[in-house]
Amino acid sequence: MAEPSALLFVFEPLDTLFFRTGRPFNQDDPGAALAESLFPPNPPTLVGALRAALARLLGWSGQNDWPADVKAALGDGDRLAAGLRFQGPWLMRREPDGGWHRLYPAPASVVEMQVGTPAGRRFRRLQPSKTVLQTDLGPDPIRLPAPATDERDAAFCRRPNGLWLTADGLSAVLKGKVPGQAPPGAPRCWYDEAELWAVEQRVGIGRDNATRRVEDGHFYIASHIRPARGVALALQVSGLSAELRAKVEAHRGELGVVSLGGEHRAAWLSCVAPLRPVFERTADAARRVAIALTPVRATAAMLEPQASFAGHDGLKITMVSALRADIAGGWDSVGSRPMAQHPLLAPGTTWHITCDRDLRDEDLPRSLGGMTDWGYGELIWGHDASSGGT
Repeated sequence: MAEPSALLFVFEPLDTLFFRTGRPFNQDDPGAALAESLFPPNPPTLVGALRAALARLLGWSGQNDWPADVKAALGDGDRLAAGLRFQGPWLMRREPDGGWHRLYPAPASVVEMQVGTPAGRRFRRLQPSKTVLQTDLGPDPIRLPAPATDERDAAFCRRPNGLWLTADGLSAVLKGKVPGQAPPGAPRCWYDEAELWAVEQRVGIGRDNATRRVEDGHFYIASHIRPARGVALALQVSGLSAELRAKVEAHRGELGVVSLGGEHRAAWLSCVAPLRPVFERTADAARRVAIALTPVRATAAMLEPQASFAGHDGLKITMVSALRADIAGGWDSVGSRPMAQHPLLAPGTTWHITCDRDLRDEDLPRSLGGMTDWGYGELIWGHDASSGGT
């Protein structure tokens, strides 16, 4: 949902993109000589690129430290200016009408039957199992994820890799259903990752700039991302100063070519109209589903059965459908040193929540974890259609 006075900035790739993961990369180690690329990247990558572009609008030369007026408008290093807030990165797709539409990571609670039908793929929804188990996770019994139709279907279900939902597809999930197979000519409910981008392997060498000779052992392979035509990344920003907004408008929203990610890749940066709200308000209920739309800076309590959710004593975790956790790091360009690494829960991680009373949408937290003003931990809430108890 667009916040008042929010602006939406879109990064359209001009060629391949390369975003490093937190995995070690060492050319001398054959097992770590492949540099994987993460797509979409973690929030600080796009936030840094956008802040640098906005700093140039305020007169920064692109070298040396930011002037005091730039720091007042955008912050300094990992400290954002007061009131400044980013949401994203969002994966975007340009539709035939020319407008940008957001795509959403498929919730981890959506699984696929291994045997399809002539009409297309068959999806199922996971819910807390009817069987209660005692485990070493604590004294409280837990319920494992099980298919909503028949728990015996679990042997035939798998997680669909790289599934992205349209607003229609995610809306179905929020109502306790699954994405449908759209008939020919109708708006689609989902896209496969292979339809949105491709992975290209690039081979590189390390060269001594002084001698222009190849350095021993400096041979590496990097995985670049080539987005399909009409696929882009976006950040929504609120809290920009009136001066910055005026400068963006003076450029008619076209900020030009910016550096994005590693290996000096580039994208065209523009400011477009914010997205309109597309999801209906869910009915007040004591059973809810929370879905992470961007990476979440993880803590152990986020995965504990019966733990409070998002620090809210009235919200208890019944079940979590989690994807493989990742590690986020980074490079401190000012201090010339690596940044501390943090575990991340992947977008699509889904929590089944029991509330101590019927809660309205307005009463529910919209973000989870740390650095939410950078774009981490964006949540959306839906209806829990499961019938099992807690």
